[in-house]
Amino acid sequence: MEKAILLYDDKCKLCNKLMQFTKNKLKHKTITFIPLSTDKSKELLEEFSIEHEDSIAYIQHGTCYLRSEAIIQIFSKLILPYRILQNLAILPAPLLDNCYNIIARIRSTFNLTKECCDTSK
Repeated sequence: MEKAILLYDDKCKLCNKLMQFTKNKLKHKTITFIPLSTDKSKELLEEFSIEHEDSIAYIQHGTCYLRSEAIIQIFSKLILPYRILQNLAILPAPLLDNCYNIIARIRSTFNLTKECCDTSK
């Protein structure tokens, strides 16, 4: 089974917490996590012609999903009951993207007092 690739903003505490949660709740270890600050991440973004990406990107089977589409793809890989969240895909994409964009704008205001665990595992 081909591993998917998840690119995330490693400078964001909320993103780091989300990545740690995702790693702990994956049904199978089928995702490789790569911080956006790495050269490998920059190569992948260039390969998919994505400029100035500072959010989440999910790559699988030659397709790159961004923002809310990426989140839905991630939900589909989690254990139950979290996998049920993939059903949010029935909502209109513009609505999901608006929700994603609101969270992305305010993510720096979340008071996350603990530093996240090592995300390189």
